[in-house]
Amino acid sequence: MIEPMLAIRPYGDVALALENVQAFLLTSANGARALADATTERRLPAYVVGDRTAAAACDLGFKNVHSAAGDTHALAELVLAQVNPKAGVLLHGA
Repeated sequence: MIEPMLAIRPYGDVALALENVQAFLLTSANGARALADATTERRLPAYVVGDRTAAAACDLGFKNVHSAAGDTHALAELVLAQVNPKAGVLLHGA
């Protein structure tokens, strides 16, 4: 590879309204880093697609991390089994 096709750049200051958020969804380590940059909230559950994303989230201080072991279908099933739709929205960190 001579030149990467993708450059990850944060947007800068992002104000997140977390009042109605019951959990985070993270589908990449980059998403975990972006979310960690955007908020100091680390207690809400974080449902993550794989173990690398889980490790990144834990390293960033997220306390309640649930990994689907790398499978998006398993992530959907995990969320459906553990999240109450009436308890609030899910925020996808990307």
